[in-house]
Amino acid sequence: YEFSSLAPAIAIKQRFNFDNYSLAYQSQLGYNILGITEFNYYRRKLDPSSNDARTYNYVTGLEGANKFEWKYDKNSLNFNQRYFICRDFYDTEADNYTGWEFYTLMQLNYEYAFTKLVSLGLSNEVYLKYSIYDDLPNYFSSYYSGNIFVRFNLKK
Repeated sequence: YEFSSLAPAIAIKQRFNFDNYSLAYQSQLGYNILGITEFNYYRRKLDPSSNDARTYNYVTGLEGANKFEWKYDKNSLNFNQRYFICRDFYDTEADNYTGWEFYTLMQLNYEYAFTKLVSLGLSNEVYLKYSIYDDLPNYFSSYYSGNIFVRFNLKK
């Protein structure tokens, strides 16, 4: 998947600090003035003779994000979600497709700090997209990635 956006937004942030743990929340909603999504993989299935390395759809529409973070002692858990409801518009130079796109990117991460310098974590990422094109069949795509990582905190 590949997408980008230029979207002014309004955000609400809160953090609650308790004796043993902290909770943080952020929510934002904005309007995607100009964004792009990559749909060439779908196009290759329709036209195998296509030599284009990348083909983009230009989109406009709503964009939002939610973030939650919980920290307790040496443990931290966070969840991030971005979501988009976009209208594709036609560009004669790109010869792209018009329609609607609904997609979300979700991340769930857990991290345990063994020391102030080293921590170990588990990262999960899910991407879901459903496209309703005006001149093509509807299309669903998804992606999952799971990772184990080691983080070195080098700042004082």
